[in-house]
Amino acid sequence: MAKGRTKMIEAAARLIHKQGYHATGLAEVVDKSGAPRGSIYHYFPRGKNQLVEEAIEAACLRLVGYLEPL
Repeated sequence: MAKGRTKMIEAAARLIHKQGYHATGLAEVVDKSGAPRGSIYHYFPRGKNQLVEEAIEAACLRLVGYLEPL
């Protein structure tokens, strides 16, 4: 996965956790991630919904990784 894409997913997850889905905008995600502005629609052509779906998926995969050894 591209570094900028990963950073955007991580930034989106942090911002949504902190301020909620509706209060989190794509411009803010790009600013917090440090990724180039034009890259958001390159990596997430369906926009905010796709970004959020992938942030949730990444969080679920991390959780499964923590639970597997138990």
